[in-house]
Amino acid sequence: MNLLGDPTSAAPALKPESIADPRILHAQALKSSRVDRSIFNNLITLYAKSNLLDSSLRVFKQIPSPNIVSWTSLISVHSSSPLSLTLFLSMLRRPILPNQRTLASLFKACVSLPRCLFFGLSLHALSFKLSLNAQPFSGSALVNFYSKYRLPIDARKVFDEMPERDEVCYAAVIVGLAQNSKPLESLSLFAAMKSSNVGSTMFSVSGALRAVADLAALEQCRMIHGHAVVTGFDKNVIVGSALVDGYGKSGLVSDARKVFDENIAVMNIVGWNALMAGYAQQGDSSSVIKLFQSMANVRFVPDEYSFLAALSGFYNAGLVGESEIWLKRMKLEYGIEPGLEHYTCLIGALGKAGRLEDAERIATTMPFNPDAAVWRSLLSSCAHHGAADMALRMARRLLELDPNDDSAYTIAANVLSVAGRWSEVANMRKLMKDRRVKKEGGKSWIEVKGEVHMFMAGDRKHERTEEIYEKLAELMESIEKLGYKPVWDEMLHEVGKGEKKEALWYHSEKLALAYGIVSGAAPAGKPMRIVKNLRICKDCHEAFKYISRAIDKEIIVRDVNRYHKFLNVYPRVKVKEQDQDDQQVIKDSVLSLKDVLFLSMLDSYFPGKRHEDDVSPMPTARIPKSYHAPEVDKHSDSTSEEAEQSKTKAEEEETRPNIRVSSTPRPRAVISSPDNDALIRNKNKIEGRQRMALKNHNTVQNRHTTRTHIFGKSPVRTNKSNDGGGDDCNVEIKGKKGSRPTVSSQRRHLITQRPGWQDP
Repeated sequence: MNLLGDPTSAAPALKPESIADPRILHAQALKSSRVDRSIFNNLITLYAKSNLLDSSLRVFKQIPSPNIVSWTSLISVHSSSPLSLTLFLSMLRRPILPNQRTLASLFKACVSLPRCLFFGLSLHALSFKLSLNAQPFSGSALVNFYSKYRLPIDARKVFDEMPERDEVCYAAVIVGLAQNSKPLESLSLFAAMKSSNVGSTMFSVSGALRAVADLAALEQCRMIHGHAVVTGFDKNVIVGSALVDGYGKSGLVSDARKVFDENIAVMNIVGWNALMAGYAQQGDSSSVIKLFQSMANVRFVPDEYSFLAALSGFYNAGLVGESEIWLKRMKLEYGIEPGLEHYTCLIGALGKAGRLEDAERIATTMPFNPDAAVWRSLLSSCAHHGAADMALRMARRLLELDPNDDSAYTIAANVLSVAGRWSEVANMRKLMKDRRVKKEGGKSWIEVKGEVHMFMAGDRKHERTEEIYEKLAELMESIEKLGYKPVWDEMLHEVGKGEKKEALWYHSEKLALAYGIVSGAAPAGKPMRIVKNLRICKDCHEAFKYISRAIDKEIIVRDVNRYHKFLNVYPRVKVKEQDQDDQQVIKDSVLSLKDVLFLSMLDSYFPGKRHEDDVSPMPTARIPKSYHAPEVDKHSDSTSEEAEQSKTKAEEEETRPNIRVSSTPRPRAVISSPDNDALIRNKNKIEGRQRMALKNHNTVQNRHTTRTHIFGKSPVRTNKSNDGGGDDCNVEIKGKKGSRPTVSSQRRHLITQRPGWQDP
């Protein structure tokens, strides 16, 4: 009888597919007079496929002398349990050495079992001794092992040491690098695979699409989509879901929806979740809810990833109330316990809305121990709202979990620097230096003609560096003319303005944008697309608003959180509300606060009658009530009655909210009112200058034997000081010493020729 293709028997073979229960084959084998060992090896596999693992172990024990195939079959069917490792050690105690298929099953077991890294490293050493590490089966399994344990460099090294690489080996390394945040390396290997005429599999195509999704490389996604159509993988459910994810994360949710609609017949829950995640990243929460309801209509039960997509959409849209409602709905209506990721979305939404205390309360009372992502989210929210004390507390909690987390140091130092607490900033930097923690550099990618170019902050390694920096300087100069103001809060160091400006210019996203313009990355009508590994800074966000206007092109930036679109618009300018009694604003010219104080001081020095009838009325200057002009002494040669009237008039002028500052015809102007804080900072400087001017004025007047009006017809002075102090009054003495002086006809104009101490 020929059982399972026994070559030693002439009887017709019995096909395993025709028998549902492997125990029937086992019974026939026992009745046979001659049973081959290969039949028992096949029975071990058939019992495992029927989920009868105990029976497979009993069959193995009935084999009189099991060979390496028998051991490999038994180890393979138990690869998801620790029994496989025990069986391997039992095999080594006999004079049987493993082959590449045995090692492949053992590496698979090390991946599925916890805390088996060192056992896998020992297997790698054994495979190296037996020269099996470069074989296709064991090599691809070893690549997968290192990839699952987050060791992509070792996985790539194993792949490079393999002399013969088939499609399985390429698929293993492409997927492994994509899963370990190495998208550029993954795509380069996919291109190398195609150039080597190695066939692709659904796993290699889906792995390349995952790398494309991380890079948001739209053109690469389209090329791989074309490759999938040619090879016939576009109708595969795994590749279809990867295409939806790739287009969604590249920012073209409309194309992702088209792919989804074309494959909706074979699309599973993974594809639905991928499309909802694409809408969520755009902040389109309404589309996410519609998809969620449509999924229920086609009898797909939402899982935890479906709710995670919904909560992410609410977070990006800033909808706190909906986040709280859906978290409760998840538990009450669907019986799904919220995970740590769901609570993280709710905490992030609360922090984004400014409810920092509520977010911290949920973080400390939720049924999970907060991980680094929770504290990092709270830390970012504190930085956004300028809560320095709370940010410092969140940074300490984050460092308790991960002392090498660079974001805790940098974000906390940023918040403290904005608050002006430079001593604490220095302590944070010192702690970071003592622990040898290096800040993760900002990286930005831009795709140009199918090639992905990466830039770092201040990068000068690109072959077109000179053109990039020239174009960037040209852009920054042009947007400064449009009204762009640098956001100095992004600077963590207390340096000069020039150094700050230079540092802000050379951020990675600005360099990528400049290269995109130089190289013509986006033709007319197409947006410029940039991807950054960190959150886009405030200064770049502000600059891109103006650059979009300057180059007349849409700019799309995808950072670690979401998409940012800039489309040919000026930024909004915040205008402070004016009082109801303010005069109409005329934008001909603007006088500063120094002009107001100087002119008002001249009025107090020389309270002569103004010729207001000869000039047109002027708008009044508005002085903030928080500022009080310093009192000055008034010098006059008038009688006591006139002095009293002048004093009374001066007091009335001080009580008025508006003062007039014009004594000569000049263009209509309004006076800008700075913030109270700026007034307080400049108050001491102005008072000091006024005291110095008053002191000089008193010195000159004391040297005169007779006080005179400057504006009198015949001012008389009997002496001139030897130190030239009289030049301040612009008086010339003609004739001999002791003669009557006369006033020069070249008088100083009160506005155009101010004293030297008043020049800005």
